[in-house]
Amino acid sequence: MSHKRKQGGIYKYTDVKGAKHILGELTLLFKTPNLFNDPNDCDFSFDERRCNKAFELVEEFETLRAFKKILDERGGEIKKSQQPMVAYGKWVLNAQMNMAAKNGRFSSNPLFRILFLHNAKKNPDYWVPRTNALDEYRHKMREDFSRLKQSVFVCCFSKRNDSILMWAHYADEFKGVCIEWPASGMGESLSEIRYSERKPHFDIYKAVGVVLAESLSGKTPDLDNPIFKKMSMEMLTTKGSNWSYENEMRWIVDKNNLSSAVFENMGEGMVLRDLGSFTPTRVYLGARISEEDERDIRSLAEKIGCRVVKTAASEERFAVIEER
Repeated sequence: MSHKRKQGGIYKYTDVKGAKHILGELTLLFKTPNLFNDPNDCDFSFDERRCNKAFELVEEFETLRAFKKILDERGGEIKKSQQPMVAYGKWVLNAQMNMAAKNGRFSSNPLFRILFLHNAKKNPDYWVPRTNALDEYRHKMREDFSRLKQSVFVCCFSKRNDSILMWAHYADEFKGVCIEWPASGMGESLSEIRYSERKPHFDIYKAVGVVLAESLSGKTPDLDNPIFKKMSMEMLTTKGSNWSYENEMRWIVDKNNLSSAVFENMGEGMVLRDLGSFTPTRVYLGARISEEDERDIRSLAEKIGCRVVKTAASEERFAVIEER
């Protein structure tokens, strides 16, 4: 067996029970990432400096929104001495709304920021509640973005069919099977995993800027925004480097795109996908598979026209080979 992925093929390691479900019912099990065996999987990191800047952006946004509310409700009651400040505030507000509409992001206005802090520092009672609010904000942002893990269903594959570790860990210690699939049938939903020592960085400042821009214009934040999509995919396709032996590919399906005609709900965080005519091309039998299990798998594979290949341990190398 080659150490390189065959052109167009990806592989699913499983025990015999799982293989019988897949071959007999032509279904695949998808899970939400919170059910994966590694709690670090699909996790992300926040940069504290960017998190603080995001909080400041929210402060500025809320101050502007409060100012806009005052203008809408009491615009005719503004004192003459306050009019220059109000005029400047209107200019900032209009500029912020125009820039947010143009760029799709709410950005800080340095002059307004200086003015805001100058007045805030005069109030000694402001900073303690602000510190508490910042801590709550960080916690809430992590919770909110962690929910992205529950917005997709994932089915995992490998680019290799001859990994000793994969056979040992996922195919019942060589008593199971490895099923080959045509990657072309999964289209753009198939993503390759990147392995890293560090968790992907979720730029909360950029994300918050997008949310605030849409809120400023009265829109509901769109999670299909390209910025969110890019961040989400980085999170969903990055794993710790210790897992690099898996050579993993993931079939990722957005929950919003599920069809009851294709997907069956199997309980919290799991769905079965009906594969229809999308069938495996080969089934590789583990070197330790029992005679009874081999007969059952061969019978199921024959019904769907799937070739069966028996594997064995190499006599010369630490390797998995096709049995002659």
